This record gives sequence, C-alpha cells and structure tokens, in this order.
Amino acid sequence: MKTAITGNMELIDRLNSDVEKEREEATAEAIAFVQEQSL
Repeated sequence: MKTAITGNMELIDRLNSDVEKEREEATAEAIAFVQEQSL
C-alpha cells in the first residue's frame, strides 16, 4: 500500500486543492483507483 500512497502524491495534492472542480475530479480518480486495487 505504501507505493500506492507515494505514487499518488500528485493526486493527494489535487485532493487538497482550493479549486472545487479539481478536488471533485481527483476524488473520482481516487475512488476508481481504490476500486481497481481491491479487485
């Protein structure tokens, strides 16, 4: 799981973005990523 976190630092930055649209897109990506990992 450590690589998943370090590999997604950019995604984490976007989740913390001040831009709402950017946050929403990053959230959708994060959810898709987690779902892929759990298959």
